[in-house]
This record gives sequence, C-alpha cells and structure tokens, in this order.
Amino acid sequence: MGDLHIILTSESAGTRAFTLSLKRLRLTLGGVTALLVLALGFGAFGLNSLSALRERQSRIAALDQQVESLAQENRTFQQTIADLREENATRLADALNALNTRSADMEAVLAQVGVIDPESTGDSSNNTGGPYEPLPLEGIQATLLRADSLLEQTAAVPLGLPFDNAVITSRFGVRKDPFTGRRAYHKGVDLRGEMHAPVHATADGVVVQVGYARRGYGHYVRIAHPDGEETLFGHLAKVSVQVGDTLSRGDVIGQLGNSGRSTGPHLHYEIRRHGEAFDPVAQIWVGEFLNHSRS
Repeated sequence: MGDLHIILTSESAGTRAFTLSLKRLRLTLGGVTALLVLALGFGAFGLNSLSALRERQSRIAALDQQVESLAQENRTFQQTIADLREENATRLADALNALNTRSADMEAVLAQVGVIDPESTGDSSNNTGGPYEPLPLEGIQATLLRADSLLEQTAAVPLGLPFDNAVITSRFGVRKDPFTGRRAYHKGVDLRGEMHAPVHATADGVVVQVGYARRGYGHYVRIAHPDGEETLFGHLAKVSVQVGDTLSRGDVIGQLGNSGRSTGPHLHYEIRRHGEAFDPVAQIWVGEFLNHSRS
C-alpha cells in the first residue's frame, strides 16, 4: 500500500522489477519543487536588482550632466564678472582722464581771466615724462576733490551769457552815447535779445538791490556773489526777485525789456569787482566755453 512497484521487460535484458517508496517519492518531488521555487525567486530578485541598478546608473549619469552644465554656467558667469570688472575699470580710467582734462581746461581759462592764480594749477605736459601708473584710490579722490573745488569756484563767479541767443550791441569802455552822440564811458555791455526773454543769474549769489532809474537802467537788479564780485542787470521789463533772495546760477531774475534810458529791447549787463566795473566779455566767453565743454 505504501510502495510503488515498477516492472520493466525487454528481450535482451529480460524482466526487471523496481520498488519505490511513495513517501520517499513525495519527499523527492517536494524538494525538487522547492528548489524550482527558490530558483525562480532568486531569478526574479536578480532581474529586479539589475533593473534598479540600471535606473540608478541612469540617474547618476543625468546628475553628472547637470553638474557639468552648472559648472559650465558658473565658468561663464565668472568670465562675465571678470569682463565687467575690466570694462568698468577702463570706463573709470577714461572718465577720470576726461575729468582731469576738463579740470585742466577750466583752470586754464579761469586763470586767464584772473579768477584763480595761474601758479596754483600746477600741472603741465611740457618737459615731463616717466612710466604711466594708474591712479590709486587717493589719486581718484584727489581728482574728484579738484573737480569739486573748481565747480565751487565757478559757481560763485559770474560766467556766461545771462540769456540765450544774446548779441553784443555795445561793448565796455569808451563809446558814443546813443542819445547825445558824445563820447561817454560804458560800464558794462549791452546785449540785444527778444522782448520778455527770461534773464538768468550768471552765478550763485544774493540779491542786494532791486530798483528803478528812469534816466538810467530802468528796472534793474544787483546781485552780490561770494567771491566779492557783483552783477547788475538793467532795462528789465519785469523783475522776478526781491532783496535778500538767495540765487543759484541759472535762476530767472526777470525779463528782458526796454525800460529806462534805452533805445530798444536789450539788457545792460555789468560785473563789478570790489566796486569797480570791468569788461565782462572775458568771463562771458569763459562761461560759454565751459558750457560747451560740459555738453
């Protein structure tokens, strides 16, 4: 009942009989089945592991590409920064050179009209030399201070024309009086312009006198400036300031007119230094030169 009998018959070998225990057969088949199950399990695990490994390698490769891309972007960014620094340094050097040139021009023209001492300018391109060295920080500060000092000086000095498109019709000094025809002394210059054109202060200062002289300047304004000079504007059609007003160069003081002893619309403009009138033409042209060099 618990065994399996097998009988094999052949002509050459005759008859053979085998007896197998069913219990052993069951154990053997169970072992084989277990081995097959284990083999299939290990195979599936191996396939899963291989797939995971390949996916991990793919991710690592993608990360490597991202790292290289970021590294390249960083190199490009660093190069851009270096280029910008070099460009800014070049621009700064050019700006300082231009500032030095303009400062030298301003000093030269101001010295010519006696606004500053010619000996104080110091710099000259004649009989000099040596290797070029870029300005240190102290040199840059000195250049800016020099320019600021010149701007402060020029702000207090009457320079340029008091209104646009002015034409000189009568100069400073001896002239023929327009009413009597006799020789007379003219303490300023007459500037022809459009009636009611705005008239501007030619330097920073304080209004010290506003008045009217029927047989003289008509409506006029007198301004005192920090450097000891005064300006006078005569024959105005309208006055826009009053005594005590603090003005900056360019502020409107009134309108060009024909008031007082005048033969037509014009402005009588004069500059006095310590009470003495002098020819303002030099300072007019200096102002026009500086305005042109700034534009």
